[in-house]
Amino acid sequence: MEEHYRGAVVLEPHPSGKYLSKFAVGTRARGEGVAQELWDAACAPQDRLFWRSRAANPINHWYGRHATGHHVEGDWNVFWRGVPPADLPAIIHTATSRPSDFQE
Repeated sequence: MEEHYRGAVVLEPHPSGKYLSKFAVGTRARGEGVAQELWDAACAPQDRLFWRSRAANPINHWYGRHATGHHVEGDWNVFWRGVPPADLPAIIHTATSRPSDFQE
């Protein structure tokens, strides 16, 4: 959680590393470097990290710059950092099989 509650990161344990379940920055904090600060704090202790994002998410270009790889499946882009190739099928399955976090 950012010290002024302008953003948050939620990491979940997984056998292949940490799953980045939530990454959010408040509208007013965008452009102030809060996202990068949160990202650095979340990634620093993690050697293996993966996450997903809807294909239409405008932040995907930013995620792509911070990932070492990605995979597109259906409505999801799955990104990762430091995950060995042998673990990729497992993390892709985990990320794409989770139910949607938000209701439309």
